Amino acid sequence: MYVIAGGLIAAGFADFSLISFHYLKASVLSPDMIPIFYSIAMATAAISSLVFGRLLDKLGSSIMLIAFFLAAFYAPFAFQKHCCLL
Repeated sequence: MYVIAGGLIAAGFADFSLISFHYLKASVLSPDMIPIFYSIAMATAAISSLVFGRLLDKLGSSIMLIAFFLAAFYAPFAFQKHCCLL
C-alpha cells in the first residue's frame, strides 16, 4: 500500500526539471536564466523548510496540512499558457 501511494504521489509531482523544460519550450525563460531560477527555487525551499519545521514544533501536525495545500496549488500556475515571471 505504501509503495502504491508513493507511486501515485510521484506521478503527480512536477519537479523543477519538468517546469524548466516547459519554460524553455514555451520561451518563458532563456537557457541562461534557468540555473538562476533553480538557485532561487532551492533557496526558497531551504527557507520554507526551516519556517515550516519551526511551525511544526510549535503548532503540531496541523501545519502539515497547510504546507500540503500551499504546495499543491503551485502546479497550475507554473504551467499556465501565459506565465508571467518577471
